Amino acid sequence: MEGESPRNRQATTISDRILAALRAGTPLEGAAASAGVSKKTIYDWLREGARLSALMQKPGKNRGVLTARKRRYLDFYTAAMKAIGDWETGANATLEQLSRGGIEVVTITERRDANDNLIDRTIRTEITPPDGKVLMTRLKQRFPDRYTETFRVEAVPIEERAQRILEQLTGEPEALESGE
Repeated sequence: MEGESPRNRQATTISDRILAALRAGTPLEGAAASAGVSKKTIYDWLREGARLSALMQKPGKNRGVLTARKRRYLDFYTAAMKAIGDWETGANATLEQLSRGGIEVVTITERRDANDNLIDRTIRTEITPPDGKVLMTRLKQRFPDRYTETFRVEAVPIEERAQRILEQLTGEPEALESGE
């Protein structure tokens, strides 16, 4: 930007790289690394932006009371939260599509001779079936109380456990010798 110091231009470039990485689904640490900054830096920017965002929610507060630097923190925070939310929404839509199936997959195969002339072209269209594993994973994550397997561990004294095993093996209850 014209009239900006080299440092501000660099910061804009860095934040743009971070936001592009977040839009692609990269976790915060990877987004920071891809832009050449430490994860502490990105967390500091987001923490300050979140603080300012909360401040702007108070009655009588508006962006006009912020310095240019604070506006950049707030803008970065807002854009980062939107980028993360947009990616997550897209990923969830893709998972929903995969779980339900019905996605059309077109495969085009071409055979060519040594002179790169087309000999044969085949177009194959398939419709993907529903993917129960994807659907079950989503159900388990969204409703863990209803769809996650639970295991109950019961504390049983060793003598009682031994008696149960003996009954299973012989089919009838027997008294265990007490070793007296």
